[in-house]
Amino acid sequence: MPADNSPLLFRFTPQSLYEARVRLQPGIAAPRAAVAYVGKLLVVQRRLYVGHVPMPLGVNLNLYSGVSETGNFLGTVILGETRETQIALQNLQPDWYRANIKPWLAARPRNPFFWAWRPGDFPDEVGFGWITKEPQPSNQRRNGMMQITVAVNGIA
Repeated sequence: MPADNSPLLFRFTPQSLYEARVRLQPGIAAPRAAVAYVGKLLVVQRRLYVGHVPMPLGVNLNLYSGVSETGNFLGTVILGETRETQIALQNLQPDWYRANIKPWLAARPRNPFFWAWRPGDFPDEVGFGWITKEPQPSNQRRNGMMQITVAVNGIA
């Protein structure tokens, strides 16, 4: 368990359940959970290519820096902090895109999501985010392979 408020992602064997129970047990401090989602995991068809910024590392600070009338630096105030990333998916088979990504995008106005870019190698690099710009899929090759880039903001 993390020592901070980082998002967690747990993966289970796919199964049909009527309900799911989350049990938090007290330790040194009282346990808390802000949000819990249970549902089908979307595993992307291809790996992310070079240049991907893992969500916890994509720090986006809203800063105000103060400067005096004589030009002396007075300090910086952090007004807000989020994380951001771009999920660039390429070489997607057209049928897979339509069966998996299209329904996921259709649900997105109502549902933020957990994002783990490589959970086997970096299990702590999980973000909880929402799509910030309408993604536009396109054909990548003559054979119909698809590509899409999804801009995401959130917390990590």
